[in-house]
Amino acid sequence: MRLLWIFTLFWCAISFTMVGVVWQSSAPPAVLGFMSLYAVIGLGLLAFLIKSHYDRWRVGAARLIVNPSSVEVGESLTLCLQMENDKFSGQSVKFELLGQQDDDGWTTQQTITQTATIQPALRQAMVRLTVPDNATESSATWRWRATAVVAKYPRAKVECDVSV
Repeated sequence: MRLLWIFTLFWCAISFTMVGVVWQSSAPPAVLGFMSLYAVIGLGLLAFLIKSHYDRWRVGAARLIVNPSSVEVGESLTLCLQMENDKFSGQSVKFELLGQQDDDGWTTQQTITQTATIQPALRQAMVRLTVPDNATESSATWRWRATAVVAKYPRAKVECDVSV
């Protein structure tokens, strides 16, 4: 996320400078419109990053615990999302166990999904997932990743790796 912030600030610094230069010159309106497109892209990137950080700030400290952290093919594991405070009580949480392959970036090949509700007094949500019998074991080119997302805050995702 820091790299995206750096890129966005660089993008905006260049694009807004160019729009300012073109605005002050006697360039045709088509050139101003074309340069303004880059500034709009920069504003979109800024809006996305601000919304993402706002969602993460609203959720606060959250922790995803996998028990056991290492399982065999066909075994079950428990995912537990622990929240910092009670303001999310009763909200839905989407848990996923993703089987991802490394092909110049991680591509999801298998997905196991289940939904739970955050319990009021416990400040947590739990699900039990079973790794499929035909699952590929973890290796340098294959990983299993557990994720949890509170329904109203899709950009505030909690993740951890699972060893199969």
